[in-house]
Amino acid sequence: MSYKLPILMYHSIDNGDNPLSVGINDFNKQMKLLYNFGFQTIDIDDIYCNKKNKKKFIITFDDGYKDNLLNALPILKKYNFVSTCFVVNDMIGKFNLWDNDKENFNKKELMNENDINEWLKNGQKIGSHSSSHKNLQILSEKEKIYQIENSKKNLENKFNIQVNSFSFPFGRYDIRSLNSVSKNYKYCFTTSRSRFNLSKHKKNLIPRVHINKKTSLIKFFLKIFSIYEDLQYQNKCKDFK
Repeated sequence: MSYKLPILMYHSIDNGDNPLSVGINDFNKQMKLLYNFGFQTIDIDDIYCNKKNKKKFIITFDDGYKDNLLNALPILKKYNFVSTCFVVNDMIGKFNLWDNDKENFNKKELMNENDINEWLKNGQKIGSHSSSHKNLQILSEKEKIYQIENSKKNLENKFNIQVNSFSFPFGRYDIRSLNSVSKNYKYCFTTSRSRFNLSKHKKNLIPRVHINKKTSLIKFFLKIFSIYEDLQYQNKCKDFK
């Protein structure tokens, strides 16, 4: 029976009203629970290297909010955990413009270059969340290339690192964007819900465990230790058979 690896999907870590935010104290309780159960984080590149050790998990953050650095990093360091933050290259140092048209828009500051360097300096990683956080399903071929390939090149040049992982903006993709991401990155993360099953899921369609403001500690426990999240799995690729 294959081990199911929990890959946690966070966005913002703060005490605001954004439904995607997780409160600072709640985030600490979640990390403390896993720490007390003897769990350790692994790097994305080690996703296939711990098939027998069941007390491993991965932490990811989408969008690159400044509160990841201010609020999440001290907690991660306290428990000696590492994580990967998927940043939007053209939005570095700006704010979440892609949410502008939402009815209850919460303007949130994104990490700038100095912030990301500090994040990296403290042992954390980054991946690409595209160039400008657009829905890849509706873009032209040329725009897809810019969002997928250019974001990787720009992040690698800007921070002098290798960028091997990508997270789809809005969780949206089609077969062409999936093929492009697969050619340019080792790992691609979706918003499909499930723990990562080493014998079932592909490395270019990695599901995650959703954590948000409504995730109580009991629900968090169930998401990690039971089939709670696995039962929600579905492939969201447009035109994908």
